[in-house]
Amino acid sequence: MYLLILFACQASRGQDDAVASIASSCSGCHNDAASSLPQLERLTPQELESALLSYRRGERAATLMNRIARGLTPDEIRRVAAELSTP
Repeated sequence: MYLLILFACQASRGQDDAVASIASSCSGCHNDAASSLPQLERLTPQELESALLSYRRGERAATLMNRIARGLTPDEIRRVAAELSTP
């Protein structure tokens, strides 16, 4: 039983690291205040999750974000939105 709990904790930590890595890569385009791109920290988690899911479903036009969002699962999108946004 102890090994199962240890494995679950390590898997969760690995997922957290992956989400943090995905979230940090967003700042490459979304960190410049002079840019026309949205400042992600100004969005709520719900706004960001909704936008990413719309990109993923092809409901929102984009040059790059639709391809990025399709590479994420809905759970990853939820977790990345929570990581990037203001509460």
